[in-house]
Amino acid sequence: MITQYEREMAKALCARAMGRCVREAREAAGLTQLQLGRAVGVTQNTMTKIECGEIPPSVYVLSCIAEELDTTLDDLCPVVTAKEDIDG
Repeated sequence: MITQYEREMAKALCARAMGRCVREAREAAGLTQLQLGRAVGVTQNTMTKIECGEIPPSVYVLSCIAEELDTTLDDLCPVVTAKEDIDG
């Protein structure tokens, strides 16, 4: 059985991995956090928190980000299997 701690750690790792993918795609597209945030209807502060893994984006916001960056949800939602996936 998965403990609450393990569940929270898994969520945090997924949010960090997703944030990293969003940041990499945004930078590859040549956009700032402010530009992408405005395009998808969130603030620059929210984009910062998403990219840092502090908050996960809603499915709607994530789909808007994917569309704006001309990528897929699969590219922005990596499968995280271990801490090494986050730390490199």
